[in-house]
Amino acid sequence: MVKWLLFSISVHPEISSYLNISKKAKDDSNQFFGNLTTRLLTEDCLQQAKVALKEDGNMAIESAFTLVGETAMEELMTNQHVAVSLNTFKRYLDKKKLEALSE
Repeated sequence: MVKWLLFSISVHPEISSYLNISKKAKDDSNQFFGNLTTRLLTEDCLQQAKVALKEDGNMAIESAFTLVGETAMEELMTNQHVAVSLNTFKRYLDKKKLEALSE
């Protein structure tokens, strides 16, 4: 899911020029995620999916995909290497200016 999420957001204009993900890699990732989603909805969680669709209609599926996206993003953000990378900007903070905030 993490790879699928990264590949999906890689087309955003602010970052697309920095990422060189091949069309085949994107297609493979989309195929994997499509197959995974199909299996989850039609095999692994078939009864739950039927109940959810009956009770909430398409909103049930939309909510499930929101949760999947949040889970993938959480997996990205809680990775130790990502956490270190996210905090690297702190070396460029102007500590004197920031300390002045509490004066």
